[in-house]
Amino acid sequence: MFERQLFVLLYAITPEAILEAVLIPLFPFLVKQLLPNEKEEDIGHYVGLLGSAFYLPLFLMNVVWGSLSDHHGRKPILLSGLVVFLATSLVIGIAQEYQTVWLCMLGDMAKTDSQRAWGYAMYGSVYGLAGIVGPLLGGLLSNPAELYPSLFPKTSIFARHPYLLTCSFGIILAIGAIPSTYLLLRELPKHTYKAVNSEETLDNVELDLLDDNPFEIRNSRQERPFSFLSPNVLGPITMYCIIAYTNMAYFTSVPLYFSTSRKNGGLEMNSRDTSFLLLTISLAKLCVQLLFFQRILFHLGGSRQTYRLAMALYVPGHLLISCLYLLPTSVLPFANFFLMCCFGIAESLAYLSVMLRITESVAPRHLGVAHGFASTMAALVRTIAPALTGSIWEWGHRLGWTSLVFFIGALTSLGGVVASFLVS
Repeated sequence: MFERQLFVLLYAITPEAILEAVLIPLFPFLVKQLLPNEKEEDIGHYVGLLGSAFYLPLFLMNVVWGSLSDHHGRKPILLSGLVVFLATSLVIGIAQEYQTVWLCMLGDMAKTDSQRAWGYAMYGSVYGLAGIVGPLLGGLLSNPAELYPSLFPKTSIFARHPYLLTCSFGIILAIGAIPSTYLLLRELPKHTYKAVNSEETLDNVELDLLDDNPFEIRNSRQERPFSFLSPNVLGPITMYCIIAYTNMAYFTSVPLYFSTSRKNGGLEMNSRDTSFLLLTISLAKLCVQLLFFQRILFHLGGSRQTYRLAMALYVPGHLLISCLYLLPTSVLPFANFFLMCCFGIAESLAYLSVMLRITESVAPRHLGVAHGFASTMAALVRTIAPALTGSIWEWGHRLGWTSLVFFIGALTSLGGVVASFLVS
């Protein structure tokens, strides 16, 4: 039953995952199309603003949706998010508001540590698959009037709006997700997680394999008082905000770096090659999430150590990527592949481990508020990070130091390593 419900829930989040994966690699090219007379070194500012606008609705609505799902149930709010996704023409960003409710519902559904770890791994795998399919769609369906003139003539709407065909794919998925969610997904009773009583014998209790001490008997999450100022809540949220900034920084700077001309310190790649190269990140994420995440989590002893390893991987990744333009073209594809794999492995480990940390930090009845607050803080970071990264990119160009944005990314990642030691 858990597996069946989980797969229905996974399908519900797929439209949002596809849309995000399709659009983000195309931001620099969208800006160049909208502002054809803008200087190349000034494009970063507008790419950052577009990325910030993409995540602004999350900041405004995550806590609202999380709180509503705590009081009125997960399923109605999840369905509302899908309907909004389908109904609105401004699909960018708005549909992501139900991601918080999805995470809460998974926290309710999973009754054991192994179910929860596997569920979050599957959640990450959806984004991994979307990261593969999305850039492919972006590369194959963008500018259809130029790529496929026999199918899309110059007088068609797709010639005037070259990214319309690409963006419509998520809406098609939502058309199928709404009835499947309504008919097949069950609303769960509240507080489904089984607490451990001190009178139970060791054979009957559940061991917490997700905490730092895998042999520590779980205390009941239902008995923990909830407070936004509690270290149990603020610690994982701080770690989440760090990975949110790191993720947005490289997803903003890497396409900029790939699309910038070599005379300005970039790799001078087109939109199709950029989208296809970013597939490597998603392939690495998918492999880790499907095959290795649970093993790494248990082998390292918990989510905190897994997060620490992930943030440590980001540091050399940021430092080395800025040197790619110095390499000969014969070596460049292999170097690109290696660094994109590093980013993908780090992102999957960091994101899933911090989601587990947040879920474990509060009682089930507070999951909506906790994930809503965490997602709101991360959305605030994601709203600021692209504009800030775009500005840093411009400053680096003016200073003659194009790698400045990657150096700051490495420092931020190092801050995540430090935070993993400070959070109990």
